[in-house]
Amino acid sequence: MPWYYAKSSGIMDKWAKKYGITVDVVQLIDYVESINQYTAGSFDGCTMTNMDALTIPAAGGVDSTALIVGSFSNGNDGIVMKGEGKKLADLKGQQINLVQFSVSHYLLARALESVNLTERDVNLVNTSDADLVAAFKTPSVNIVPESVTPHQKYC
Repeated sequence: MPWYYAKSSGIMDKWAKKYGITVDVVQLIDYVESINQYTAGSFDGCTMTNMDALTIPAAGGVDSTALIVGSFSNGNDGIVMKGEGKKLADLKGQQINLVQFSVSHYLLARALESVNLTERDVNLVNTSDADLVAAFKTPSVNIVPESVTPHQKYC
C-alpha cells in the first residue's frame, strides 16, 4: 500500500513541506465511491486505473492528469472461483459478483471472450468493492473477477 506508507512514514509530509503545500491522504473503503467523490470535487486527486479515469471523471466533465503510474496490473488480475480445477468455460450460467463497469468488469468481458462466451452467458451482480470480500465468504457467491491494485482506494 504505497500511499499508506508514504503517509505513515512521513514521506508525504516531507514533500508537502518542500513545496509549501498541504497534502492529506485519505483511504476510502469503496473504490468507485472514491472516484465519484473525486469527480464531484471532494478531492483534488484520486488514485485509479487509467481506464476508470477515462470513464466516470471524464464523463462528468473532469479533466484529469496522470501523475504517477503505480501499477500495470501485470499478472495481478484474475477471476477467483470457489472449488478446484475450475476453467473459464465453467463460468457459463454462473452468477458473478463484481463492481459493474469497472476495470474488473472489463477483465471479465475479455476472459469470457477468450472462451467464446459473452456477458449474456452469465448472471452479473453489481457488488460494491467494499462488500465483495464479505459476499465471497457467503455460500451463494462463488465467483469474483478482481483487478488487484490495492493502492487504488486512496484519494
